[in-house]
Amino acid sequence: MMTIYADREDPPWSVEWRDGQGVIRDFSGPYALRVEFLTTRTKRIFYTKTDGIAGADTSPNIVVSWAVGELADKVGKFKLRLVAKNTVTDRESIFRELSLPTLHVLPAPTAG
Repeated sequence: MMTIYADREDPPWSVEWRDGQGVIRDFSGPYALRVEFLTTRTKRIFYTKTDGIAGADTSPNIVVSWAVGELADKVGKFKLRLVAKNTVTDRESIFRELSLPTLHVLPAPTAG
């Protein structure tokens, strides 16, 4: 499980996505990448992130950066569904679909 704070500059989520033969997938193009935040109980999409996601052809081949304050109103635990959509074929792939990573977004600490 990853833990980040809603009001801080948190480290990026670096992903090494390999194909069925264990080869690093090339996401340097033509892919549109997004992260869907799913509620842990109902698995419904709560938020979709499309900015700050970079694809590459070397490891880590996807890096998701968090802007300061981006998740300020999204405190809680979420399953993260990373989706790569090939913009030529419209085919979508999901990272670790059967074992989605969990993200815990903590609120900004209160003074006192």
